[in-house]
Amino acid sequence: MNQQLTRLLGLLMLGSATNLAASEKNIEVVVTTADRTEVTQADSVGQTSVISGEVIADTDAQHLNQLVRHSAGSWLSRGNGQESLLSIRSPVLTGPGSCSEFVMLADGIPLRGPGFCNVNQLFDSHFEWASAIEVVKGTQAALYGSNAIHGVMNVLAPSYNNPSQVKTTFGSDAFYRLGLGTSGRYDSTRYRLHLTAASDGGYQYDSGYDQFKLSGGALFELGQWQVDNRLTLTDLDQQTAGYLQQGKAAYTVDSLKRVNESPDAFRKSRALRVSSKWQTKTDLGRWQFMPYLRVNDMTFLMHFLPGQPLEENGHHSLGFQASMDNEITARLALKSGVDLDYSNGFLHQTQAEPTQTNSAFLNAVLPQGKHYDYDVISQTSAIYTQAQYQINTRLRTTLGVRWEQRRYDYDNNMAAGNLTDNGEACGFGGCRYTRPASRNDRFSRTSVSASALYQLTANLAAYLSWDDGFRAPHTSELYRLQNGQQLADIQGVSATQWEAGLRWMPERHYLNLSVYHLQKEDGIYRNSDRQFVNGIDTDHQGIEAEWQWRISSNLDSSVSGSWSEHQYANNPENGNLVIQGNEVDTAPPLLLNARLNWAMQDGLRLSLNWRYIDDYYLEPENQHQYPGHQLVSLSAGWQLSPEWQVRAVVNNLLNKDYAERADYAFGNYRYFVGRPLRAQVSISYEF
Repeated sequence: MNQQLTRLLGLLMLGSATNLAASEKNIEVVVTTADRTEVTQADSVGQTSVISGEVIADTDAQHLNQLVRHSAGSWLSRGNGQESLLSIRSPVLTGPGSCSEFVMLADGIPLRGPGFCNVNQLFDSHFEWASAIEVVKGTQAALYGSNAIHGVMNVLAPSYNNPSQVKTTFGSDAFYRLGLGTSGRYDSTRYRLHLTAASDGGYQYDSGYDQFKLSGGALFELGQWQVDNRLTLTDLDQQTAGYLQQGKAAYTVDSLKRVNESPDAFRKSRALRVSSKWQTKTDLGRWQFMPYLRVNDMTFLMHFLPGQPLEENGHHSLGFQASMDNEITARLALKSGVDLDYSNGFLHQTQAEPTQTNSAFLNAVLPQGKHYDYDVISQTSAIYTQAQYQINTRLRTTLGVRWEQRRYDYDNNMAAGNLTDNGEACGFGGCRYTRPASRNDRFSRTSVSASALYQLTANLAAYLSWDDGFRAPHTSELYRLQNGQQLADIQGVSATQWEAGLRWMPERHYLNLSVYHLQKEDGIYRNSDRQFVNGIDTDHQGIEAEWQWRISSNLDSSVSGSWSEHQYANNPENGNLVIQGNEVDTAPPLLLNARLNWAMQDGLRLSLNWRYIDDYYLEPENQHQYPGHQLVSLSAGWQLSPEWQVRAVVNNLLNKDYAERADYAFGNYRYFVGRPLRAQVSISYEF
């Protein structure tokens, strides 16, 4: 551990420059997510990473994980195609409720409805044209409520001031992408429209995807109000390659890398979000109202389960956010708000053929036919307030509180219990899939946060914060039961976080260094009887740093890094596991990312990126490991004229064998294979 920490601190001495502008002085970077209003990064408390539009353009990412690596303490573990699992100050979490540990937003609107999140939901974001991506680390429940345990990610829409652009990209594995962005003014209305159409032939056999994204906006004045109407539409059609399960380190064997053990697997996902943000300023303060509409629909083959059932799920939502910021006095400011969400969702699970395995037990308890068919109405209401008091010119304190209630109205559309869909009993004591009777559930919680920011010098500030967080159970944890469990008597997960940090901002530098400790209690897990219960506790602690340094007018460098420790704090009951003190699986202690940008003569700009992921355990018993990996990528952009630009990107420049994610279960090593050296070229024209 000490060696890892030494490596981290040593590498951080290299410097960083993710967000600095071309001038040699720092500019004020404005963030919108950390406080749910616009504040400068210097005035915010905690670690908020801003992945700038410049970095997004230089990276020219095919997958969002190529951008999230720039955020200290964050890892978006790529599955196949556009799939992913998120880690922010956490292990890579899996299971039906794992997505409920994070808040994932697009322009402040959750990508999925409360209780209906999906681990892969970030593919619903239009990150290719984003103006920035903000990642707020740690517990934020006093502002965002349930799910904001480990962090918040917000993908921000492009500016109305961007020039119009057409962009084509061609890459390895039959990757093609067309991008179109335009903005302008019609009469008194400013508008923008952005389109992305991508096709990937896939690296594994019988894999790949077609994806379409469209987003637009209209900004205008209506009396004393500024109105910003926004729309985003996404569609994904993916042929999925599952885990490679051909033995230890199979991802290093050339003859196995392209093997797809699930050639029939697929995923289809569609998403629509429409919002209207109204803002005005009165004598009482700044007001904002934002109603929104959200529709999600997804179908995929559960190729990772025996019998390979088909899941169909979706929901449509109406929501409303309102907030008011008011400077009560020269020293006291108050922010208050309301969040409302009504989501009507469904889930169907159907198995087309009888289960055919070498196990008579599995063949008997996993029947052909319909397993689940239910509807859930999720109603969430919350009110929050945050008071900020400037004690003197150096010290500012903040206290926040939020009350939230979530109600689920669950309707089971099949016979309750664990019978087949025609009412017959399965052998070996009953079918695995169990349907509870229709019911209602309610969860409510008050969350509190407190922080202080002290300005030590003109360029150096210290901060301290304490946050209390929680998450309500996911609908799948309550109503998608197994092994005869008729009632999931589970409560929400609780979390408490302490954080302290220093922020240093002299000319040409930006350093944010923080330490944190987060405790989670009453975690929800599936025990050895395959039943959902509370009772797993974990501890999470670490150091994070982001250092940005403008070396000269044409050279800057960047390092973001974290050392962390994620441990099981108890032995859960009826889990048949002795894991207290063990590392949580898929939790690399050390994550590093370094970047060097060089603006050369004749319009040439080079960006060299290095990514380090430490070794990690593959299961709670800590008996199997993945050795970690290092990846280098290179991006080169040529500004041929004011209108034309060419960009070339080479990923995995050193052609290393690696796994995007490794796992060990059911006696098998399982890998998502990382792609070898791959290149792409983009040509863009501005008008």
